[in-house]
Amino acid sequence: MKRSGGWTTIREAKERLARRWGRGYFLGRAADTDLFPLRLALCGPSAAEVSEQFARVQEWIQQVRRAENGSRVTIEWRQINSRVVGRNRIPCALWFESLDALAGFIGRSAELCDFRKAAKAIIAEFPTLSDWVYTHPRQVLTCGDDAPRLMGVLSFMVAHPLSGLYLRQISLPQVDSKFIESRKKLLSQWLDILLAEESIDRRFSSTGMFEQRYGFCSRPVLIRFRMVDPFCAVNGLTDLTVRADEFSGLDPDVDRVFVTENDINGLAFPSLPRTMVIFGRGYGFDKLAKARWLQRKQILYWGDIDTHGLAILNQFRSFFPQARSFLMTRQVLLDHRDRWVRESSPFEGRLDNLTPEEATLFADLKANRLGDRIRLEQEFIPWEYVLAAL
Repeated sequence: MKRSGGWTTIREAKERLARRWGRGYFLGRAADTDLFPLRLALCGPSAAEVSEQFARVQEWIQQVRRAENGSRVTIEWRQINSRVVGRNRIPCALWFESLDALAGFIGRSAELCDFRKAAKAIIAEFPTLSDWVYTHPRQVLTCGDDAPRLMGVLSFMVAHPLSGLYLRQISLPQVDSKFIESRKKLLSQWLDILLAEESIDRRFSSTGMFEQRYGFCSRPVLIRFRMVDPFCAVNGLTDLTVRADEFSGLDPDVDRVFVTENDINGLAFPSLPRTMVIFGRGYGFDKLAKARWLQRKQILYWGDIDTHGLAILNQFRSFFPQARSFLMTRQVLLDHRDRWVRESSPFEGRLDNLTPEEATLFADLKANRLGDRIRLEQEFIPWEYVLAAL
């Protein structure tokens, strides 16, 4: 062990081993029989220091020797010859015969026991996960006493790929949907190893879209819209929330569609002939893209005027190239200078679907040419201004 301004203390030796333990090094090699016996070198006194600081050297030796008592640690000695104090044996290394001995030395015996228990439960059920277990020892420890229940869930999922069930429908002892929800990240790592490629839809992320990735039913995507022309009501209804798949087959008799990010704006929209308003939800318009009838409509998108607002408009236009922006111009921004707020985390990417005027505004906002990270939220525009624009 490298000298650091003195002789290695037992505390320093424990801290060094504990750091390696914390990184998962020892648990990750728990099945490696070649790792032990393990030697940990100690930085001790030189021959000159033995002669000059004999009392201090003896005290240090006693501290090292105390570590040998009851901890299954063996001390390796070297001999130093001094003309002043003669021959002396000095500790030069600690030897650990096993992982158990090392764990006991640094106070991690209980953790080692937990790891072995969880690892045994995982490998006994799925030997294929053996490599994963020793590559991810810290994650194995998070299983704790839940390992048997987790293996039950995993066994069900492997036996029923692409089940089309809701997680709530999995009926297993001591397992509920909340338990599965809390363990998606861990389960996804195992499923990616165990399931056949055709049973994984890699278009979806392993945690954010767990159900879609592994063939479970997920909460349906809902779309809310208003028919602001009462003559275009759907069976007498003007404010509806429907499943995205049902929305795609709707094809209402309207000519114009507004998409607004603010719910109150959508609710306050005045009556306009042959017009509907869709309540937006930021990024992610794939749910609307499936409604092909929207391609035949005049579409106006209304969002905030800041870098993210223009980025959302840019993404929206990738689905609906005919879409125009509404109240998202430089003039609208400048007309409401007194209502600007600060954009917390500006968008830094590239936008290819903006008009030249929008692209120039985006560049100015990104470069702070109009002010420091300025933002005009759509709900801060006076309603009289909105009505005049309409």
